[in-house]
Amino acid sequence: MVTATVTVGDRGLVRIPTAVRDSAGVEKGQELVAIAEGPGVIRLATREALRNEVWAAAPTGTGELDTVAEVRTYRAADRRLTDARFTAPIRHDQPSDDSEADARAERVGVDLLAQFGL
Repeated sequence: MVTATVTVGDRGLVRIPTAVRDSAGVEKGQELVAIAEGPGVIRLATREALRNEVWAAAPTGTGELDTVAEVRTYRAADRRLTDARFTAPIRHDQPSDDSEADARAERVGVDLLAQFGL
């Protein structure tokens, strides 16, 4: 790992030293994504590096279906629940009971988060 100290200029620009760019495989003029990760922490990465990081962290699936198919299944279920909840006529003459819809939505949400290991 190569490290260097840099200074934020008057216009907010930072010059990344050649040794750091070369070590990271970043070419002069290449676009980077700047991510504020917290107070005093800014991360720079190429889009490709971020994409690779996301895919590396993605779950591999349950074995029955591939991950893309699983996500599509959960998204379709969520869309059906959302559509049913927001397209049903609203009756103002009686109190609404959304507890069943809320419980279904919660189950779908929990299942989706479990698929992503959260």
